[in-house]
Amino acid sequence: MRKAGLPFAMCVFIFFAAAARTTCGQAPPKIDPMVVPDITVQNEDYAKARKRFHTTLIKKGPAPEQVCTPTKPPLGVSEIEFTSGPLRLKAWVNRPPDSNQRKSSAVLFLHGGFCFDPSDWQVTQAFRDAGFIVMIPMLRGEDGQPGNFTMFYDEVDDAVNAAAYLRKQLYVDPHYIYVAGHSTGGTLTLLTAMTYAHFRAAASFSGSPDAVGYTRHAVYIGSDVPFNYKDPMELQLRSARVYAASFKCPVRIYYGADETHFALSSQPTAKLARDRGLDVQAVAVDGGHNSALDAEIQLAIDFFRQTRQ
Repeated sequence: MRKAGLPFAMCVFIFFAAAARTTCGQAPPKIDPMVVPDITVQNEDYAKARKRFHTTLIKKGPAPEQVCTPTKPPLGVSEIEFTSGPLRLKAWVNRPPDSNQRKSSAVLFLHGGFCFDPSDWQVTQAFRDAGFIVMIPMLRGEDGQPGNFTMFYDEVDDAVNAAAYLRKQLYVDPHYIYVAGHSTGGTLTLLTAMTYAHFRAAASFSGSPDAVGYTRHAVYIGSDVPFNYKDPMELQLRSARVYAASFKCPVRIYYGADETHFALSSQPTAKLARDRGLDVQAVAVDGGHNSALDAEIQLAIDFFRQTRQ
């Protein structure tokens, strides 16, 4: 279902789920990775905080693990370009055959890993079968595209700009734009849902609300983190949990029941949001990082449909 050649992204999640044993060729660390680090919850709106902060990259270049296979989109799917600041980025989107006659609900889907593969399009089949238009953007530094990989920061701008493009299409109902994503795309989904005010709802599948734990393991396995991870602001602005009061639409944070590490950050994130009167729930679904995905997507479809009532 997901591309298999993503050692860094997948090792991060496998590592947390099986911290007691050797994972991906690495010995377990001396610290307990199951402990979610303490973070300071912020009252400031995340979108406003982003306007004041600019990430500082200590390593510039493309995203890691570029193992995806470039290919032309299948029949009925268009490869389009959208702008994100000075960058022109690509995306796949399906258009309904009767696009001149009616407007459809649409899902902006943020893929897992750090590159776009045709298998990502297959993952979204259930959304299309349910009648949604689907758009999957390729983000900066991925698949030979321009821009530097920033690991969950400037990529949020790419997702927001992709959503703005999608919302303007004549065949899309601008009142019913949704965002969803799996794995690293789930992490971006949470951050994007706190930034863009025009989503009807959002659904994250096995995304991490806590950048501290994610980054700590990335450093441990020797992956190049492009920013100064010793700067707490760099981590803070990549953590949805810190700005849980900033969600701008109803949100469901789905994760596999086998992913107990995600419960440690997802459930507190949802509670912090609910304490502020927001419609945010963290939901465990039978299975693991990939095996729970089909059921999670079906739950998201039902959730999205409820917002139309």
